[in-house]
Amino acid sequence: MKSINAFKKIIPSVFVIETPLQAICAVQAIRDFEIINYKVIVWYSVRVEQVCSVLKFFNVGFVVDDLEIVTKKKEWLAALFHYSCYRRAFIGFPKMHMLFCACRYIGICSDIVLLDDGLATVTLFKKGKLLDFDDWFVRPFNWLTRFKAIRYNKYVYTMFNDIPHDGFHTFTNNMSLLTSNEETKSISEIIFVGTNPKSFGKSLCLDIPKYNCMLRSLLMRLKESFPNCKLVYIPHGADVGIESKRICKETGWNYVPVSMTIELYFLQRAVKPISVYGFLSTALFVLKRMFPDMNIINVIPQIIMNIPSYENYQDLSLYYENNSIPSVDDELNRVDLTDYHMVS
Repeated sequence: MKSINAFKKIIPSVFVIETPLQAICAVQAIRDFEIINYKVIVWYSVRVEQVCSVLKFFNVGFVVDDLEIVTKKKEWLAALFHYSCYRRAFIGFPKMHMLFCACRYIGICSDIVLLDDGLATVTLFKKGKLLDFDDWFVRPFNWLTRFKAIRYNKYVYTMFNDIPHDGFHTFTNNMSLLTSNEETKSISEIIFVGTNPKSFGKSLCLDIPKYNCMLRSLLMRLKESFPNCKLVYIPHGADVGIESKRICKETGWNYVPVSMTIELYFLQRAVKPISVYGFLSTALFVLKRMFPDMNIINVIPQIIMNIPSYENYQDLSLYYENNSIPSVDDELNRVDLTDYHMVS
């Protein structure tokens, strides 16, 4: 049965977030649902400064929390009997620490709504469920939600509203925060949106040396293809190492970290580069929504084409293709996905 509060306006709400995109989605939700009474909790992570910068940019107050609360038994006991005025929680993604933090602050008969967490939301819709209750570490959370009659397995506030799914109730996030009335000026610039080498490599069975070698070669090819353009590499917020910066220096790219998000970086500059490249980054999708006429290109590394997880990468690349984001391989050859069908 659908909750009357999940997408109702003005309901006092808690937000638990840990990435800049989740922060933007949280601010958008506050505006879309006209929430006056809210509490924003930023989960401490390597990207905490970026997240806080986004919230400050939109004048949204927040507090910072960390994983330690989940490991304390007294916190679980307090969560059981905690009275709260908040009747809904928006969380970045169904990780246990975020789910528990939400349950800790909302009262009985409340709802948990998922915010977009990039392509993880797309994968979630394909998978069809949030948590596997057979996992031992999920059971305490399951008991907690049953005791407090908290509904959490159904509601998603999402910009990926064109994906078929079963079992979820969705509300469309149109990302109106990222629209601008300013006319964008075309500039002679190529931008590469970086990824998190550690998580990207792990998901695609790429060790860091292989990833770095592939990135170096790709940046060199782009430089050769656009000899008269300014080359700008924007690192992922979780890429805290020095290797990407060193590769940029070696290949003649400008290494330009952003303090908030790539989306706000583009919005504030109001310019349109010749092309924007990236490894299936969520930023590519959001930028295409922001600037439909911008040339945005997804890169499919050839090195991953013979591994099991490549199928999922291909699924997601096809979804991008259907949203006017074409794919190339790391030698800049066009990848034809027209005969490929998404796996259900």
